[in-house]
Amino acid sequence: MSIAYNTGAPTRLRIALFLTGLVAIATLSQSFRVLLNTVAPDVMRDLGMSAAVYGVAVSVFFLSLLLAQVPLGIAFDRYGVRGPVAALTVITVLGAIGQALARTPQEMIAARLVVGLGCSGYFMAGAVLCGVWFAPAQFSTMLARVFALGGVGTLLAGTPLAVLAEWLGWRGAFGAMAAVAVATGFLFWFTVHDTPPGAPRRRPSTGSFLDMLRGIGRILRLPRMPILMAMHFSAYASMLAIMGAWSGPYLADVHGMDALARGHVVTAMAIAQIIGVSAYGPLDRVFNTRKGVVLGGVALTLAPFLALVLVPAPATWLAVTLLVALCFFAAYSVQIVAHGRAMYPPDLVGRGVTTLNIAQVGGSMTLPLLAGAVISQLSLDGPRTDFAYRMGFAAVAAVLLVSALCYLAVPDRRPRD
Repeated sequence: MSIAYNTGAPTRLRIALFLTGLVAIATLSQSFRVLLNTVAPDVMRDLGMSAAVYGVAVSVFFLSLLLAQVPLGIAFDRYGVRGPVAALTVITVLGAIGQALARTPQEMIAARLVVGLGCSGYFMAGAVLCGVWFAPAQFSTMLARVFALGGVGTLLAGTPLAVLAEWLGWRGAFGAMAAVAVATGFLFWFTVHDTPPGAPRRRPSTGSFLDMLRGIGRILRLPRMPILMAMHFSAYASMLAIMGAWSGPYLADVHGMDALARGHVVTAMAIAQIIGVSAYGPLDRVFNTRKGVVLGGVALTLAPFLALVLVPAPATWLAVTLLVALCFFAAYSVQIVAHGRAMYPPDLVGRGVTTLNIAQVGGSMTLPLLAGAVISQLSLDGPRTDFAYRMGFAAVAAVLLVSALCYLAVPDRRPRD
């Protein structure tokens, strides 16, 4: 592993501990993003949620992330990453407890808001710190490792959560997630530091709050940055809308799967995403292009999307295969992060990463809501049908296609240039 920006390279053990801490908080974030999906029918029944309200409960997590990105980017540049993220973990624990105790849809939505705020810095912590600890050429590969291993969180929200929910009920399972959040916070605090051992202490950005906000304006004025953000809006979110929100209800309503069977499918989708992130990570160096990798990923992702949309009532094995393939092919967003990271200067790294992330979070909030609105509108007179789900999936795929067409205008940033 190449280490950047310091003369005294950390030991392999120190690097391993550092990556373990980053992976742990990424895992926690992934778990909380998708844990409603596996037990969705039970939660919807017990709390009296419609499909539209369930879509709000899923998406409101990302509303918190969205609102937190600007102050979070300023905090990362001014105070570093370790302190703010450790403090946010306390909020995560409180939100997790609230999810377990929710008695109404409104209480669940409020708890999801809180837990989303707590998780708001977890993924971006990895994006910022990997840029400090590792050489620029290694950035996308190391970040892909963190994101891929963090995908274990989606695994935990699949079969393990379904088994735990059968044993303790979904409330007990959510309570166990609060305990996991406590342990993760301690692990992060003791393993992650803002600079590698032996490196000079990071010099924080200074200036007034208004000056810090102007830095975000500099990011947005970079050539083609808003268009890059349009691609980031739908890349991860198009996959999350299916894996994290609507695959569970779809498999229950259309294919009659129980919670454990749905958990198995979500687990397979999560494994596919982990493998996909790992596969996409080094491809920019292999082909010396980031834009080409992203566009190839979009094309491959649209194939299973179109099959899910165009094939009426597919056989269960085919539906599951398409869902798993979609999650594998849609794991290219790490290359969009690397593309953006190559565009902004070092003094704006915190604000640059979080500004770009606003687009991803906005998409992650919007696309599950969009799918839910379409599904609900086509199911007003009865149960949710195969056609309603196919049109919900079509709406998500259409947004992805439009974003990719916009992205064609963004110049490539080649790793070897």
